[in-house]
Amino acid sequence: MKVLFKWNIINPLQSIFYLSILYLVVHIIIGSLLSITSGDAGGYFLNIARDITNGTILYRDLPCVYTPLGIYIWTIPFYIFGEKPDYLYFLIITYPFLFGSAILLYKVLIKYGISRGISKLIPLFYILVMLNYQANETFLEQFVVFWGFLSIYLLLRTTLLSIFLSGISVFLAFYSKQYGIVYIIFGIIYLIASPLQFKKMALYFLGFSIPILLLLIYYEFIISDFSFYQFLENILPIGNQKYYSKITGVGNSFQGFVNTIVPFVLKNGPAYFYAIILFFSFRLKNNKIVFAALFLSLLSFAVLSIAYYLHYFMLIIPAILLFSSLILADINTYIKRKTHFLFLSIIIISPTLLLNCYSSVYQTYTQIANYDKYLASKQLYYENTQYFYDLVPEYSKVFILGDKRIYFTNNYISSNLSKWGYTFSEGLMPSYVLKELDMGSYILAQKDINYKDYMKTINEMLNNNQIEYVGNINNYEIYKKHFE
Repeated sequence: MKVLFKWNIINPLQSIFYLSILYLVVHIIIGSLLSITSGDAGGYFLNIARDITNGTILYRDLPCVYTPLGIYIWTIPFYIFGEKPDYLYFLIITYPFLFGSAILLYKVLIKYGISRGISKLIPLFYILVMLNYQANETFLEQFVVFWGFLSIYLLLRTTLLSIFLSGISVFLAFYSKQYGIVYIIFGIIYLIASPLQFKKMALYFLGFSIPILLLLIYYEFIISDFSFYQFLENILPIGNQKYYSKITGVGNSFQGFVNTIVPFVLKNGPAYFYAIILFFSFRLKNNKIVFAALFLSLLSFAVLSIAYYLHYFMLIIPAILLFSSLILADINTYIKRKTHFLFLSIIIISPTLLLNCYSSVYQTYTQIANYDKYLASKQLYYENTQYFYDLVPEYSKVFILGDKRIYFTNNYISSNLSKWGYTFSEGLMPSYVLKELDMGSYILAQKDINYKDYMKTINEMLNNNQIEYVGNINNYEIYKKHFE
């Protein structure tokens, strides 16, 4: 029977370090569960999951710009607990994918030949860092990484069946969120230098293609009044989407750069750049696994061209950690022989370990220390959302310029489910959207957020008697579109 931990008598410092990291990870997991939060994105996904359980056909009845696997997984609490499950149940479903990807990372490192002691430490560090980048919230990135790591592990098993299954896993990474397609690059680079490369590549792409064929059959022949091309129009930037000013939210502000990119580079940049320098210095370019991992890590940064969202780093961290771990393991023997290299490696890598541990521990300490305040604010948020019922009844059709979680907490429905669903208002065109609200729909406009273009259209509609002012609740102005 395999055990998680065995005391190292020869090197007790390694055991102490391992137990310290394990303690930190457990401590941080507990802290994350004590202060569960759901941002706008969580509200968006859970609203869609709720409507699916009520019989809505995703993409045909409700547009969505993301691939659906993660959303389908989040329907489970609705089926079990009804229309308003506690947010904790969604995390209970999501966390196994975080832990599962850590286990797969461990297996990949072992398969590569890294010692079990180091191979256990790196996944623990992986969990610790991921929880510092919103892994304790409902984001699709955790599903992407799980299926992506599974595809890499299956590739390294090298059997024809495992390569075929690896192709399926890459599809599932993509089907969890479009960014998962980057894992196909790892497979191509790895297989192109393998014996029987054409046969293996064919099996790999066959595994990736079969689920696409099944989707084509599903949308063309099973779902009525819908086509596979219309499915592609939802998840890819193609077609004429007149309601959309952009397909997804874009957040490339200077403030976002300072708040997210700069801290990430300061904490992780030195160790990652050091690993890249070592890769080229030691001429390991012929090592196909390390080269594939390097290419994957570089490609993962492409997501930042869209936005500097904190949760996007959940796609970057696994890739750079995998590459850095492989390269440092490859030259480990050489570093031990050269004292100056060992000293340099410790100087460069230690700050990455310490800064990530510190930020995770500090965040957890703050969560635990402010637990009473969190409970009070959670109760206050719940009470405040209930006040909306005074003017906007449950199950009303609503368009929210503000906190999308209100759809979920109050059982509100999209103001035009078939045209834009729960798409973030920032990604829509006000001149089209507000004038095509379903009759009787409400508009909830948060006053302390700048919705200048929307408010201009709202004022025009007020002047033309197309909508009426209903009232003010919790810093929201409420309007209602007249019935014809």
